[in-house]
Amino acid sequence: MVAARLLLAAGLVAVFSLSSCSQPQSAPEASQARLVEALLQAKVIQPDLVLVHASHTCDLLADGMLLRVVDARLIGKTAGSPRGFNHIAVFGPDWRLVQDIQYVNQRPLFCKGNQLVLFGDIAIRNEMPQGNVLEFADKGATVVVKSLDYNSLPTFGEARGFPK
Repeated sequence: MVAARLLLAAGLVAVFSLSSCSQPQSAPEASQARLVEALLQAKVIQPDLVLVHASHTCDLLADGMLLRVVDARLIGKTAGSPRGFNHIAVFGPDWRLVQDIQYVNQRPLFCKGNQLVLFGDIAIRNEMPQGNVLEFADKGATVVVKSLDYNSLPTFGEARGFPK
């Protein structure tokens, strides 16, 4: 009797495991493929460059419009050493390019409302001022550079309410 129940239990586990495998799942490859497709359509990726990194950093909300922030790093093959090309590509909800911001060492960190916080200071179109926050307006058409003191950000523990 016990052996029959164990066999039945094992059979049910196998059936439920197999049925969950057959259901469509959202795969990370699909979202990565969508990022690459959007970068190609926007001509951020050029045929003579090698894409070495593409990630969806975060989403902005500018004037009620969702903006997707994608970080892309490309390498150009040259006779000497490889040359890097880095892009913060901002896409609208339809995956059409709204802004393409090139950077050197700065990296997009996170979004808060209509602001994108960067690691390091950046100047847009080589114009001053420099800053580590990009503030988006006019549904992403306008970008203003601001500065944020990193010390004003809460630590991980402070944000989660951990005791000191």
